[in-house]
Amino acid sequence: MKYLKTIIIGIICAGLILGYYYYLSTRDNRSNNMTEQSRVDKVIDMDMEKNYPKTPRVVVEAFSEILCCYYNEDYNEDQFRKMAYQQRALLDKELLENNPEQQFMISVRADINDYKNNGRTISSFTVCGTDDVVYKTIEGEDYAYVTCSYFIKNGNSGFENTCQRYVLRKDDNGQWKILVYYLVEGE
Repeated sequence: MKYLKTIIIGIICAGLILGYYYYLSTRDNRSNNMTEQSRVDKVIDMDMEKNYPKTPRVVVEAFSEILCCYYNEDYNEDQFRKMAYQQRALLDKELLENNPEQQFMISVRADINDYKNNGRTISSFTVCGTDDVVYKTIEGEDYAYVTCSYFIKNGNSGFENTCQRYVLRKDDNGQWKILVYYLVEGE
């Protein structure tokens, strides 16, 4: 009888220890899952008013991260609009004037649909190095030229590399804003 009591107490203690171990291991996984943000949420949560990108390179990185979200990630309509507002926050006032919000949204959606219909995604992007950014002052305004290379997967037909040159202009608040961007070859 004495041994039976000891065995039962040992089994109960082992069960409690295993149960506590299970609780701790699943609790850590749940808290990790809760703290991990999706790529879309990270873009949406960028605080452009308090933490606007400081350099032309970082502006282009933020812009490219938004493009990756558009073409690669799943999101709802509300998230799309929030990402588009983040993207517009990176654009120069002149570019914004030439692309009113409604027209901008339609254009971006059409571009996203074209990518998705053709099975295209941006696998990765690389912004040129700090030393490769070209700065110029033209008629009293500061400009920066930044090149970004995009590695694009084309459905089942392989990969391609495209390069875009971004021209940024410093605004009245000292923030670099994208004025124009265009494809470049041979870089």
